[in-house]
Amino acid sequence: MLAEGADDRRVERVKQTLAWGIALVTASLVACGSADDDGAGGGAGSSAGASGSKSDGTSGSKSDGDGGGKSGGQGGGVTSGDGVGASSSRGGQGTGASDNGAAGDGAGPVPTFGPTYFRFGVNGGYYGPGIDRRESAEMSRAAGASSLRTTLPEYYLEKWGDAIETEDYSYYETLGLGHHVCFLIGPSAAHSTAPAGAEEWELAHYAPTNLYERIFLDDGSVNPENHWAAYVERVAKNYGKYLDVYEVWNEPDQVGGNWQVTEGWNTSPPSPSDLIWWNDTVFAYVRMLRITHEVVHRFDDNAAVTTGGIGYGSFLSALLRYTDEPDAGAVTDDYPEKGGRYLDVVSYHYYPVFGGGSSDRGVDGLLEARDDYAKRLADAGEGERKLVVTENGAPRYAVGDYVGGEEYSASYLIKSMTLGHYAGLLGIDWFAQGDGAAPGASTDAFDYMGLYFDYSQATAVPETSRSPQGDAYAWISTWLPGTAADPSALDALALPSNVRGAAFEKGDAKLFVLWAKTEGDESATAAYELATDGQVTVHHFNLGDGAKSEPLAPEAGKVRLALTGMPIAVEVR
Repeated sequence: MLAEGADDRRVERVKQTLAWGIALVTASLVACGSADDDGAGGGAGSSAGASGSKSDGTSGSKSDGDGGGKSGGQGGGVTSGDGVGASSSRGGQGTGASDNGAAGDGAGPVPTFGPTYFRFGVNGGYYGPGIDRRESAEMSRAAGASSLRTTLPEYYLEKWGDAIETEDYSYYETLGLGHHVCFLIGPSAAHSTAPAGAEEWELAHYAPTNLYERIFLDDGSVNPENHWAAYVERVAKNYGKYLDVYEVWNEPDQVGGNWQVTEGWNTSPPSPSDLIWWNDTVFAYVRMLRITHEVVHRFDDNAAVTTGGIGYGSFLSALLRYTDEPDAGAVTDDYPEKGGRYLDVVSYHYYPVFGGGSSDRGVDGLLEARDDYAKRLADAGEGERKLVVTENGAPRYAVGDYVGGEEYSASYLIKSMTLGHYAGLLGIDWFAQGDGAAPGASTDAFDYMGLYFDYSQATAVPETSRSPQGDAYAWISTWLPGTAADPSALDALALPSNVRGAAFEKGDAKLFVLWAKTEGDESATAAYELATDGQVTVHHFNLGDGAKSEPLAPEAGKVRLALTGMPIAVEVR
């Protein structure tokens, strides 16, 4: 349910979308060609925001807004960073396709992820030529991230070569960044259905050509005439060892301000004209999922394929209802599988500003969206899937009619990461690494979600400054990574209604994250007595004083805790 007045705000903000997207992707293209010596100015890598604007869908997806210089992903990725957790033993799916598009050689095991697995991610972006890709990754790590959301558009690889970022990815690995998401997008001009003469940024808004060419040739090699399949192969072969998840496109269900049309998708297919960042049928999108799934699992059997950060549950329902049959998405001998067959996990985007309320209301919305997607999967007979949130953010200032504030945004970040991990999400990628504007220079709330203040004029990392969101993220990176949810321990706390939290196992210790439940604003307080005779360390975060840790000695088998709306972490050994 949208907040009162959201419809009017949506319409007004959508008017700004095109300008925002042009500015964003222009900046992104500079970043994409930006190794220090590649002649493009040493930018921060290929932009995850290549699709441009923001949207306020029912689950808080980004689709209308203005501003420029913000972009989502970072041009690089790696494996085996700390803080992501350990195990991800993931089996591949079946591959193969006949000339007429028939199914491959079977489903195979679905990728699984261990209990400590969680991607503390960030949408890195490009903020000016003064900070190069490797420096940007260093900033990501310093702000608490252990994983990146990346992208490698085909038009970018065509321009700079398939190996443009392989050395950078290897460098990121040395920083402890890993388990990345890469969203696949942006056919080259020769392989795009975009109108002749379209700007390069527009290529991320139009489907590829030749999707219905056979995927593999008789000898098992990828058919070069299936342009999308050939592109996926190039990414998987060159970068697959650095990636855990391949997203297919970015927000393919983007409708701008025309959110009302999404309500019909529960029973009818979306119209291509409504899908402003895809401009093709949902059947063609299922086809692209299928191609990606079969090619990725041919060359990268330890990864998962997912949606491209969707914002509407009704779009997922459409994917689960239709096949890649080109005329009506019907089940036929040539097209026997519906879209769910090609989804190892489900990726969605969420922004709490569209729902209003406190930080607790925001995290409730994040988890309600997860529950809605899970129910749609179950209702379609698809069983369970893991979910990952590849865009999530909250503004430091209350801009226009949208909720915001330093305490609100920092608290929401901590709570969404904590409860997201506890609830079994595979990870969350914060949007974004940097602000899109200086304080007071923008009327767009999305410009003030950065882990760093605007650093578009910075020429070196020491000239950048972390925001309260960035400080909060850096704080949780000192105690939350490597933990596993412990529901029985949480149940044993018997928390009163005015206290909220989560419990985790952390090696031989217990970790309890607790706070006073906020209602309307961030001013809540509460008291709680934790029963324990163990060694207790309490980790605090305060906007004014920063982070600190202190030991507490139990008295009569209890530790008395004074709680506010800002979470504390209590470690018990």
